[in-house]
Amino acid sequence: MNKIINIINLKNNGKRFVRQVNSSPWVGQQSLYCSVGRNIKHFDNPKISKNKVITIDNENVKNKICNLKNYIFYKTPNITKLSRIHAKHFSTDSGGTNVEKNSDSANMNQNEIDKKVINKCKQGSLENNGKRRQKTTREIYMDRKQREEIIRMYLFLSLILMPFGYIYMYCIEKDINIKQLMQIIMKKCEHLESQYNEIIQEFIDKYFPVSNEPLLPDFKDLNYPENLPTLVIDLNYVIAKLEYNRKTGWRVLKRPYSDLFFKELSSFYEIVIWSDDNFPVAQEVVSKWGIPAIGCLHRDQCSRKKKYYIKDLNRLGRNLDRVVIIDHDIHAFMLQPENGILIKEFHGDVEDNEMLCLIDLLKSFAISSYDIGQFLRKYGGGDYNIGKRYLQQKSDTEQKSQRIRSLGKIFHVDNKKTHPGMSFNL
Repeated sequence: MNKIINIINLKNNGKRFVRQVNSSPWVGQQSLYCSVGRNIKHFDNPKISKNKVITIDNENVKNKICNLKNYIFYKTPNITKLSRIHAKHFSTDSGGTNVEKNSDSANMNQNEIDKKVINKCKQGSLENNGKRRQKTTREIYMDRKQREEIIRMYLFLSLILMPFGYIYMYCIEKDINIKQLMQIIMKKCEHLESQYNEIIQEFIDKYFPVSNEPLLPDFKDLNYPENLPTLVIDLNYVIAKLEYNRKTGWRVLKRPYSDLFFKELSSFYEIVIWSDDNFPVAQEVVSKWGIPAIGCLHRDQCSRKKKYYIKDLNRLGRNLDRVVIIDHDIHAFMLQPENGILIKEFHGDVEDNEMLCLIDLLKSFAISSYDIGQFLRKYGGGDYNIGKRYLQQKSDTEQKSQRIRSLGKIFHVDNKKTHPGMSFNL
């Protein structure tokens, strides 16, 4: 049986294979895969022996199947690795089995058929080169999807690289280094975190409001006089400095004169420790220290705005005219600024005397008839130096009284009250 093998190239076009088709009624199509310089052991057609070999090179096709002496070679350019090609074969002899016994007429018929096949192959290749194959619906969909993926990728990369470009231009404009840039970024992150916490806190306060129940027990339950003033004082950086160590735990460094401060004022005030530390730090310090406080409040009783913890004195359930708060942070009493006294932060200075300066001031307020706002304005407001101003004014008053008494001794005037009609000599 004479067979003709026609190899037609299948070009690789962007992972989609385009096959050049030659329509012929007597051609049966077979597929094979090839690599450059490698051998393909068989076609898919079981009629062809699987032990024979077709060797495919870049531009050369050699056929060694069965006894095929006559074959047509159609040159196939651009055969590359893993290119897919199609082999087409057909029979030139309907019943003969021995090629050597064929007659000259059969050979002539064979040559005519060979020419027809070559012409059809060339004609088909020219038509395919001249006409562009229409894409299927799936190919159109895949092309559009691929373009969309490319556009998304470019948009994603631009969104990522845009901030880096802005940061780079900012560094060039401001002439800053990487360390300064990191500090700026950290500040921005802290600012964003504070804004986020503030929004969350506003949401909680709006939809989950705090209870209106006072934080302190009523005076009647404590058997205190109704006019007793309340002293609210912070713990850390005010009366002590708290230091934490993983091995030893919390370490409390008392502020100088703090023990004297509580000893002198415990009989004049209702003392409340209100710390912005987490529970139960302040409670443990107060109990071990022995501070005469009737209550100890923590961060949970504060409201937060940005990075500050605010202490609302209205929640104590006391008359605000008789409530004074001492804190190192002015934001702590920003809701009632007229009730606050600022004090310098304590960082372990053994020569600190801020607590000593406030003792006489607070005693004077406790026995006065003024409300706290009027009393503090009388001495210039509750800033850092109000205790020293009070002591200076008290010293000036005592010196003035001393001068008056000394003048009275010169003119023989004693400190006894004079009665109407009483006379004395100059």
